[in-house]
Amino acid sequence: MKCAGRVISALSFELDPRPGGAHRARMRSPEGGEYSNGGVVREIVEPGRLLFSFAWADESDHEMVIGVTFVEHDGKTEMTFRQSGFKSVESRDGHKEGWNESFDKLAEYLAKESSPSTRTPITVRVTRRFAASAERVFDVWLDPISVGNWLFATPTGEMIRVEIDPRVGGRFVIVERRDGVDAFHVGEYLEIDRPRRLVFSFAVDEQMADASLVRLDIVPLDEGCELTLTHEIDPKFADYLNRTEEGWTNILQGLREVLETQNSSMSAADREAHLRRMSNGPN
Repeated sequence: MKCAGRVISALSFELDPRPGGAHRARMRSPEGGEYSNGGVVREIVEPGRLLFSFAWADESDHEMVIGVTFVEHDGKTEMTFRQSGFKSVESRDGHKEGWNESFDKLAEYLAKESSPSTRTPITVRVTRRFAASAERVFDVWLDPISVGNWLFATPTGEMIRVEIDPRVGGRFVIVERRDGVDAFHVGEYLEIDRPRRLVFSFAVDEQMADASLVRLDIVPLDEGCELTLTHEIDPKFADYLNRTEEGWTNILQGLREVLETQNSSMSAADREAHLRRMSNGPN
C-alpha cells in the first residue's frame, strides 16, 4: 500500500454504502504527497460479509478485489480480510503492512467508542466580557491575520503556520515553534452561526487523534458582548483540566489585548470595512 509503514493523514472519505455504490479516499503522506483510491461496493451481507473493488487513482486500469468477513465469538468479532489481484509480491507486502496499520487504528477506535468514558466528557468553561461588538469578536476567530497574534500563541514562541478555511467542514491548522519544537493545533469547523456561535473540533496533532469539542457562545450586550467558551474533554485527560482552563483563560486575555490594540489603531471606517469583509466570508 502506498505510504506503508508511515503515518499518513486522511483528507477525505466518501462512501455510498450499497451494492453498486462508490467509495473514494484521499490521503497525504508526511512529505506532502497526496494519494487517492476508490472502487465500487459489490456485495453487502449484514452482518457477515463485504465485497468491494479497490484501485489507486494513478493505476485505475488495475482493479483489485477485497472481501471482508465477520464472525462473532463469545461477544467478540473475528474479522478476516482478503485482497487479491496484486501486480507483484512487493505490492502485496506493502498493502499488507498498510492494512495492518489501519486495523490497529480500527481496534483503538472501537475500544475507545466502547469505553464509558467517551460517553461522559468533562467540561471546561471560561466566560469573558469584551468591549467589542459580538460581530467583531466572532470574526476575529476566523481571521488568519489576527489569529496568529493570540490563538495558541505564547510569549516566547514563533508562529510559523496559520491556515484557516472558514466554512462548515473547513479545517484550521495553527503551528507555533516552541524551543525548537513545533506545537500543532488543528481542527474542523462544525457549526458557524455568526455572530452567536462557533463550534469546532480540536486536537494537537495533524492526525486529529483524541479530538475534543470546543463551542463558543457569544451574547450581545448593551456595551460589547459576553463570550462563553466550553471545551468538552475525554475524562482520561482529567489531570489536564486545570491546565486547559488556564490555557483558555490566557488565550481569551490575549484576544482582549488584540481587540484593544486594534481598537486604538483602526479608524471607525476601517473597522466597518473589515467587518463587512469578514461577514461576507463565513456566511
